[in-house]
Amino acid sequence: MSTSPYDDAEERPQPRYGAYAPRSEKSEHESGDPSNTGATYNPYGEPSWGQPSPSSVSSNPYAEAPGAGAGKDPAGASAYGSAQQGFPAAPVRPKRPGTLWAVLFLLLGAAATALAWGIYVLATLPLQSMSEALGGGAFAETFQAELERQAAEDPELQGLTQQQLEESLLVGLGLFALAWAVFLMAVYITMAFLGSMAGNPGRILATIWCGLSLAFLLLGHNGASYGIISATIACSAAAVVMMWLPPSTEYIRHRRWEKEVLRSARYGGYPGSQPGA
Repeated sequence: MSTSPYDDAEERPQPRYGAYAPRSEKSEHESGDPSNTGATYNPYGEPSWGQPSPSSVSSNPYAEAPGAGAGKDPAGASAYGSAQQGFPAAPVRPKRPGTLWAVLFLLLGAAATALAWGIYVLATLPLQSMSEALGGGAFAETFQAELERQAAEDPELQGLTQQQLEESLLVGLGLFALAWAVFLMAVYITMAFLGSMAGNPGRILATIWCGLSLAFLLLGHNGASYGIISATIACSAAAVVMMWLPPSTEYIRHRRWEKEVLRSARYGGYPGSQPGA
């Protein structure tokens, strides 16, 4: 019979990791705990069912405890971003200056005077003669001669007298003037709101239109009509001055900066720290 120490090693099965670890001195019966098998805790072994793995415990000391985020706003600090996120605070809109309110009322006044001109022309032009309506002179005489020639050539107009022809023509001119006045009124109302509330592009468009109002002088035919047209042009010129005064410019610049801030808060970025930046 061989007494070599290697004989037992050949018969002994290959050990597994932790299979022959030293057992606890207390047995299962001594501890009274049926779950205690007497094995020493192995930190590198697989955890038992229902026990957390050592690697599953977070080692981040700054981790937020469960339930600590309850009650927070899920949408974020505010609609415009927060200082912690790098976004500027929501801008405070200043009060609209009186100069822009003056622009609104001046251009609405110009619209009213333009409509008044059309009504005046329709009411007074048929009561005048052709020479008075055209201001007299060589142009009035030439126009009357051309009207007589066309009436003689047109069979439908041959039965009308010269006075009836002139009255019909003057009524037609009055209706055309009223239609033109309604168009001018609509444009002036549009420019009133664009020039006072639509920012810098609207202010530029209103300025161009007010400059074109000088051509309105070509439609005057007597002193009263020229007076109404002059009032329209005066309102337009005053509105242009009010649109470009420093309070109006500063307010429009702040509005542009406010839009940039809101756009950057929605899509990211930082437009600047002050208006006009």
